[in-house]
Amino acid sequence: MRNKKSRKFMSVLLTLAMMVTMLMPLASPAAAADDYSSLKAPTVDDNAVRELGTVFMHFTAGQLENGDSVTFRLPSDFIWTTAGVGSNETTAKAAYQATWAFNHTASSDKYGTANYIEVPAVYSGDNNGLYDGTQMLKLSPVSDKEVKMEVVGTPVSGQDCWIYLYVKTAFVASGHTGEIPVIIDSPPGSGFSDGSVAVGTVSDGAVTVSVSSTDSFSDSDEIKLRITEDREGSLEDGNDSLKFKLPNGFVWSGTPTVETIWGDAGLKTEILANYEGINDDEFVINLPKGYATTKATSVEITIDISVDDETDAKTGDVTMKINGDTDVTPSELVVGKYGDYETSIECTEAPTVIAGMLEQKIGDIVIKESVAKSISDGRTLTLELPDNAKWGKLDSDNDSSLDVKPESFPGTDGKTAKFKFNGPSSDAAELTLEDMEVVLEPGYTGDLTVTVAGTAGLTGELTVAKIVAPITVEASAAPEVKIGAVADAGDVTITENEAGAIKDNNYLILDLPQGVRFASTPDVEVVEGDLKIASGSVKTQKDGEEDDNQVSITIDSDSSTASKIEVTGIRLIVDRTVPEGDVVFKIKGDAVAEVNDKSEVEDYYGTITGGAVYVDSIHAFDVDSSDKQIFPKTTTAAKTVNAKCVTPGDSNYKADAAFVIGQTTFTMNGVEKTMDVAPYLKDDRTFLPVRFVANALGVDDANIMYNAVDQSVVIIKGDRVVKLTIGSTTMLVNGVAFTMDTAPEIVDPGRTMLPLRWVAQALGASVEWDAATQTVTVKTL
Repeated sequence: MRNKKSRKFMSVLLTLAMMVTMLMPLASPAAAADDYSSLKAPTVDDNAVRELGTVFMHFTAGQLENGDSVTFRLPSDFIWTTAGVGSNETTAKAAYQATWAFNHTASSDKYGTANYIEVPAVYSGDNNGLYDGTQMLKLSPVSDKEVKMEVVGTPVSGQDCWIYLYVKTAFVASGHTGEIPVIIDSPPGSGFSDGSVAVGTVSDGAVTVSVSSTDSFSDSDEIKLRITEDREGSLEDGNDSLKFKLPNGFVWSGTPTVETIWGDAGLKTEILANYEGINDDEFVINLPKGYATTKATSVEITIDISVDDETDAKTGDVTMKINGDTDVTPSELVVGKYGDYETSIECTEAPTVIAGMLEQKIGDIVIKESVAKSISDGRTLTLELPDNAKWGKLDSDNDSSLDVKPESFPGTDGKTAKFKFNGPSSDAAELTLEDMEVVLEPGYTGDLTVTVAGTAGLTGELTVAKIVAPITVEASAAPEVKIGAVADAGDVTITENEAGAIKDNNYLILDLPQGVRFASTPDVEVVEGDLKIASGSVKTQKDGEEDDNQVSITIDSDSSTASKIEVTGIRLIVDRTVPEGDVVFKIKGDAVAEVNDKSEVEDYYGTITGGAVYVDSIHAFDVDSSDKQIFPKTTTAAKTVNAKCVTPGDSNYKADAAFVIGQTTFTMNGVEKTMDVAPYLKDDRTFLPVRFVANALGVDDANIMYNAVDQSVVIIKGDRVVKLTIGSTTMLVNGVAFTMDTAPEIVDPGRTMLPLRWVAQALGASVEWDAATQTVTVKTL
């Protein structure tokens, strides 16, 4: 029983020991793949002695010890030989490298002659552990294709070791294809590792052809053909080594030149010496019989290609066929692009821009030539904007020796930018005018279209942007409002179409039509977004001579999130001059029309002197030298209808008024009233104070307007507007001029006196004169 337990216990111990052994790393210090690398691996032919590449070896300090060994083996039927490169197998065998003698120098230790091992004294500034002035290694042949290397000295402690193996003369067996490896084997326990390093590749000899560039041309072009061997002798000898044939309509022209890029310089000499001229569309490389390059070679041939027959020559890629006795790739190659002298212009995108704003970036405009020199030197391009836009920033570009630059603004209206081309191009050019900017009139939306013209032959229209309003305005309702009464209008919502569309440090104006005014200041509140309104800034104001016709709002800070403003508690008063129909509520102000803000305009364009605005240092257009507004006639950014006038001005008003010359009292519909200036006669015409004339004709005070600047009086009644000017016999009725036989005048104490009969007739009233009582009676019709 005890023996069975002991045997079972021993079995468990043996199993555990085996598992531990499997899990533990091998005792060998070899670092495998990292020990060996290829520094050079040329492409060669088979069945001859060839110069192959170099194997580099690196071992960490302590990895190699005395007695470690490794073998370097070539593939089957290869030979380590001292025979010269190009020797056949028999010669190679006869000169088999039987000795790898040690040779010490101050810079390295060398083992062998034709093929050899080299141990540098120092590598990258570090001392080599296998170099100490004594023989550290011993090399001895195992066979004609394998050599053994053994560490016979003691590597210097604490120092890495570096070794080079140079395969200079090895016979490459007939029929071998692909990589040529040096197979590295080491016995168990050696500090050397196993491995395989490629020192060359066997090829039947391949040749590649390429071109340095595929230029566009219309008549002729110079091309460069690069011919490259992957090993020596890849080009076949004799006539028709390589043939290059062009498609119909094209011929080779000129005398070719040849330059050696690398390799055997003799190839250049042989190509030129055996050149027999060009046979129209075919160019042939001939080589002497029996000729072969001594090393892999690359040459570049420069030759011209020309259009011989335009009816046969097809536009687009010019594809050359390549053949001949040499094994060459590719069999076809594009050597250029043929085309007519054509140009095109396009806009790559149409970004969204905001009406009423400066610094609005449009899409990139791309100009392309089909072939070189399509655009002649000195030709021009004009880009004309519509009336609702002006240029803010221009661009220039250059490509292939052709450039385009801004030159002027014809008409100096800021709409048309003229560019000039300087060239011509050396290849088909592509020019891009990018990051160009426009400034836009308020109130316009839709496509922004540029008209293209000029002497360069570029024409058409380009959509360069999509214009949107900075804001959208909506009314909750449009209730009816009546003349003379205070009435509620619909609430108004103002929504930004983009964040920051309403500019800070500016005014937002709520504007009513002429004859409509705010009865009180409405409530204004930001209900969405982070737009800030200055505290206490909402107030009513005059629009010219109209009291309370506008509400002004100061924007304290613009938004980073598109915001919404609600205007509530809107109460209106409508006077009798307002026609029946919609009451239009407009949004104006520099906050939504920075093109008319003097400070913003000068921040963008720079200081404006004398009204002249410059773009890219070119005089582009002019503005008023004081207010600097770019679009002064347009101020509305958006509008809506928030009320309807249902009672128009009373054009059927009836009145009967009597005035006595020299008396300040008069009667109106039987009621006695008093004036501060008495009527008088002049040139047989009755003159009355303007206000009392208007009142007698059914016009209230709100529709009597006096302009002190030009000393004019405007009287509005129903659909008639009458304008008279002090000292002038011309009277305007709805803009039509009539000549009176007397003129309005001013008398003490500064009262404007009008000729009654002319004004009465203009406003549709009759005048009766009683000479006996010196009384004039006015009756509306």
